[in-house]
Amino acid sequence: MINFVSQSEIIMEHQNHINNLNDLKNILSKNTRFLAFSGLSGIIAGILALIGEYIAHLYIVKNWPNIRYSNYLAWDHIINLGIIAAAVVVLSITIGYVLTMKNIKKAGGISNFKLVKNTLWNIAIPIVIGGLICLIALFNGDYMTIPAYMLIFYGLALFSGSKYSFDDLKFIGLAFVGLGLCAMIWPMYNAIAWGLGFGVGHIVYGLRIHLKQRKIAW
Repeated sequence: MINFVSQSEIIMEHQNHINNLNDLKNILSKNTRFLAFSGLSGIIAGILALIGEYIAHLYIVKNWPNIRYSNYLAWDHIINLGIIAAAVVVLSITIGYVLTMKNIKKAGGISNFKLVKNTLWNIAIPIVIGGLICLIALFNGDYMTIPAYMLIFYGLALFSGSKYSFDDLKFIGLAFVGLGLCAMIWPMYNAIAWGLGFGVGHIVYGLRIHLKQRKIAW
């Protein structure tokens, strides 16, 4: 007796194979990649960075007569600008931590602590080194290079962390490095480069990761 298989059954079986492969791919990704970083927190961090840069711009414009005719930026200006930067960083990290923990709980908790440790370690090393270099530049009065250093080392951190997380971070990291190099070559545009990186860059890759996470959830 010959059994005839309809075309719809063949298509359905093929779709089931594809779904099984996608499920297997998601399981492997969860075990080898840390994908709980919140894309939404990246968007918020970008918005906060643009707001912080605008506030810093207003402060500099207001105090420009004093800043313009001094060889070194007075410590009161450094402290005030540092407070603005610190507020942006603290808010961004806090929101990122809360939203990432929410994603982790939604996924059923952390199943691979070594993966999380490796991800954070690879991201933290370039950021710490870059932070130290920025402090050295600050104490040497080399203020114009600080935005470039921030972009370059943050980009290297994203590139390094992409090994254990989203592949998109690799390309975004290279974009940050490119903006940092441009800021080194044309320091008069470092504020624009900084805004494009930490502001627009965060929003773009945060939105991309957010959409990817929604797709995975579906």
